[in-house]
Amino acid sequence: MKLMTAVILAFGSPMVLLPITLVGGLQGLVAYFRKQSSVPYVFSIFLGTLLYTVVPLILK
Repeated sequence: MKLMTAVILAFGSPMVLLPITLVGGLQGLVAYFRKQSSVPYVFSIFLGTLLYTVVPLILK
């Protein structure tokens, strides 16, 4: 929770949560089908934040 709060404060917009949520959901589905009991969410927070910053740059 602290990491997600820091990301929101750094970007100044709660819209950064949307790609984090999408990546986290995809990661959760993969973990479910692979029968994993734990999921490291730092990866989904990093990848979602990266998508939030890189995709607008690519679409310009």
